[in-house]
Amino acid sequence: VGPVRPRGVHRSSTHGRSDVAERAWTPLGTLDSGVLANVDTAGSVQIAGASWSLDWWIGAEDRWHFPSREAAVRQSALDDSPVVETALRVPGGDVVTRVFAAQAHAGDWRGPGVIVEVENRTAVPVALAFVIRPLGLDGVGRVSSIRSDGAAVMIDGSGRSGGSAPSMLLTRDPARTVSGDIDTVAPRLASGDDSILAVDATSSTGAAEAAFVVPLAHTATARVLLPVTDGDRRGAPAPAAPWEAPDAAAVAKGWAVHSAGRSEGAELRVVVPEADWDRALIWSSSMLRLAGADELGACLDRHRVAPSGPPAAVRAAEVAEAMTRLNSSDALVPIARGLADAQRLGGEVRMGDRSDATVALLHSIAGALGGATDPEGPAAEQFVAPAAVAIRRLHKGRGCTDDLAVSAVRALRSVAPALVAVGQPEVAEDALTVAAALS
Repeated sequence: VGPVRPRGVHRSSTHGRSDVAERAWTPLGTLDSGVLANVDTAGSVQIAGASWSLDWWIGAEDRWHFPSREAAVRQSALDDSPVVETALRVPGGDVVTRVFAAQAHAGDWRGPGVIVEVENRTAVPVALAFVIRPLGLDGVGRVSSIRSDGAAVMIDGSGRSGGSAPSMLLTRDPARTVSGDIDTVAPRLASGDDSILAVDATSSTGAAEAAFVVPLAHTATARVLLPVTDGDRRGAPAPAAPWEAPDAAAVAKGWAVHSAGRSEGAELRVVVPEADWDRALIWSSSMLRLAGADELGACLDRHRVAPSGPPAAVRAAEVAEAMTRLNSSDALVPIARGLADAQRLGGEVRMGDRSDATVALLHSIAGALGGATDPEGPAAEQFVAPAAVAIRRLHKGRGCTDDLAVSAVRALRSVAPALVAVGQPEVAEDALTVAAALS
């Protein structure tokens, strides 16, 4: 068995590049919590900010199968939601993993977590290994210690918020375990060199790895919880077995409610001629609701390494406008507040890369004011003044580069009706005048 690496690293090496991973993963999270983790195209999961990842390997009747380097792997979004399903073909049929985020109960602990459930759709039993890896999805990671206690697994001595909170909870004790440094666990599994003992692995180089093996009968499903304990107050209950969380079908159904616009005031559903396009629109709207705020936060963060592509101001404007079109007013309020807080005395909304997001601010204010009618309400008090400053800045020919000109016109026309609704017709008229001048 050769080295097993994340999908992005493996694909990069097969294409002749070993220095840069192919970045292809999907964010996971909830509307309340935002992005909690990412899952790659082979079903490996990395909690946001963690230095390790969770992989899944299948022991079939012929050999151990590693999804990150298998050709027979397909991935899709369950019902076009942020529930990512990855199917691995082995002799006898498919083994399918579903990864998603939800609110979980683990002992006395309540909070958000990422759930991984693996279903055996083959005609015969298989062995399933949940593998803690000292790798991120891009290949960079570190694990100094892994310790298990029954169904609980502690990584680097604790959960992410300190104390002794587990980083992973199985639904039952593993049947077998294998631990050691990276690149030693896979061959030991393949040779049957496993153990019934609890894991207590350490590595001075940060290369500790461990596999927790459970039998998976025909049609059976195994689940693990990765609790996200950031922000838990000191002394709060730590996650503990047994745990409960919705299954993938229930979570996908919940996202469908938002996408279908069944709640009062939700956006109109867009239906296009091609079914695949329609599904892509539904999935994209879910991704915007989930990751839009995180993307705006990344644009504001001057410590975040900027990706290649358009400036942060352009990305921020695109995301804010798209969320406004989705009528996501609740999600846009904190975004508009964050952009308004970044507005300087001269009106510049400085992003992390020093580009000016005045246009993004107007898009977000248009959405944040959606449905507001009280001139003295909190929305008007927070956003009318920043909108007026932004409009004056655009009138002076600032805050709008060539790649933002068309978006600026749309932002001004979008914010004007919202300003009229909160009793600011003069500011709205200024917005329309500037829009006409930029057209």
